[in-house]
Amino acid sequence: KIHSYKWRGSFVKMNSAVSDGHSGEFVPSSAGNHAQGVALAAMKLKRKAVVFMPTTTPTLKQSSAKQLGGEYVDIRLVGDCYDDAAAAAKNYVENNDAMMVQPFDDPDVIAGQGSVGMELIEQFPGLTKIYVPIGGGGLASGLVLAIKKIAQANCQVVGVEVENQNSMELSMKCSQRILLDRVDTFCDGTAVRQPGRYTYEICNQLLDDVVTVSNEQVCSAIQSAWETGRFIPEPSGAIALAAAIQNIESDKAQNVAVIVSGGNMDFRTFPRVVRKSCRDHLHRRYFRFEISETNGSLIQLLDQFMSDLNIVDFQYGKTDRSVATPVLGIEGPTEQLDQLIHKSNKLQIRTTEISGSSLSDFRVIPFRNDLCQNPLFLKVDFPNRPGSLRELMRRISPTTNICYFNFVESGELEGHALIGFELLHAQSEQQIQQAMFELGLKFTTANG
Repeated sequence: KIHSYKWRGSFVKMNSAVSDGHSGEFVPSSAGNHAQGVALAAMKLKRKAVVFMPTTTPTLKQSSAKQLGGEYVDIRLVGDCYDDAAAAAKNYVENNDAMMVQPFDDPDVIAGQGSVGMELIEQFPGLTKIYVPIGGGGLASGLVLAIKKIAQANCQVVGVEVENQNSMELSMKCSQRILLDRVDTFCDGTAVRQPGRYTYEICNQLLDDVVTVSNEQVCSAIQSAWETGRFIPEPSGAIALAAAIQNIESDKAQNVAVIVSGGNMDFRTFPRVVRKSCRDHLHRRYFRFEISETNGSLIQLLDQFMSDLNIVDFQYGKTDRSVATPVLGIEGPTEQLDQLIHKSNKLQIRTTEISGSSLSDFRVIPFRNDLCQNPLFLKVDFPNRPGSLRELMRRISPTTNICYFNFVESGELEGHALIGFELLHAQSEQQIQQAMFELGLKFTTANG
């Protein structure tokens, strides 16, 4: 019901407390899946839960927890961050007949998450390797206990963390719990600065290995999940899948299982997932070129480099009277992309690869309108196929200078670009429109 494993641990903890005579409220601090898990358990057990969330928690997550718990859940919004909400939850527990429900560092919670491991071994007794995601370590420690100690299966268990969130990996290397100064929050469900006391001890003793993956690899895993299985995990839910994909060749002789849990994808996150997934593919990379700011230089650049390559991103704004620095996202054979900088240097075109940098991530396109002569901006639709962009540029090159270009591949049948043209003489606009008509391109004026 909550699209993640989290409610297993919450229910075991709360059910155990009720069985032991606890009659007060249950209190979690969470803005994500843990809050929903406690809410569902509260409904099942018909016991009150007071859920503390930061004021920045999206309305969707608030309403989801409330819908799952109904009359048994009270949502309290406190502070701007998780730490503020956690402090408020702790204070509430200390001053009321209430019990804290930890997200991972509790024996009952760990036991509940361990049911994932028990079910896995029961259904697939021949497994030789399992990839499991790690945030605070509740799922990983519960699963590895179930596999190694209860089922006593001869199976490797590999924990997976994300770069700049790898508190468990660093703790195991240092033989003590490490507190990270900061964590990357793209995979927000696993963004934990320090592993729990219980979870660290268990993982340190029983896990066979801990590996890390990048945000880009996680996004590629989400794409693979959609393309092969038609399901979309949230970033934190795809961590283990990312590691399995990276090791697919070396694991060929293994019977592998991957824990993918967490389907609460924030719809607003999709564009970032798509961009990061594209960057991780070796056949898609980003380059910044330095060329002359003269008429025809852009099409000359495309003709020199792009005959066998597909342009999937084009960013350019006029900022200098003599030098242009367009940024191109290029897709093609890895060997050709590897040779691109070498080839450009031979042609004395200064080229810098910026794949994975903030320049390609945020798509900030500088532009100086005062350097442009009568700029005309058009939104242009053209066939989304290799070469169509080059055809357009070649056709209009004798007529106008390009002062702005913003295009990124969207996966649609048509590509859409915002292009700024300099009107160099009285007939320029008519000639540009005539070229569009002859190429069969749709366009609308975008000025203002």
